Amino acid sequence: MVNKKTNLKLEKIEKYPILLLLGEFLFILLRGIGFILTAAAFDLTNFTELMGAFSSVWVCGLIIPGVPGVPEGLDIFEATLLRMLNNQHTETYTLLKLVAPFRIISLAAKIIVAIIAKASSFWVNRNQ
Repeated sequence: MVNKKTNLKLEKIEKYPILLLLGEFLFILLRGIGFILTAAAFDLTNFTELMGAFSSVWVCGLIIPGVPGVPEGLDIFEATLLRMLNNQHTETYTLLKLVAPFRIISLAAKIIVAIIAKASSFWVNRNQ
């Protein structure tokens, strides 16, 4: 089917990509668990506040692609997390100790997922 206004070929989706959606849910769940485990390693035990902050900050990072003025190396996720959790009970140093390892863990998770995706696409193409 071709869109007459733009002359672009439109492809009809035969079935909903449920495996991709489940994979994304699994990735977000594992990222949240990694965040909680990283927080537990630094004795930050208010898990309700941490999960609320993680969820809110993840949505902010999804919606906002980038903000001018954020220091180099800090993402929206980390900057918003520092702002949300910086209160009288938690020192900035403790939050930085949480954010830095979590950044490394989340980057490692993305690399692992990319390797798995590449290996699975290779396996699928080889079996066809």
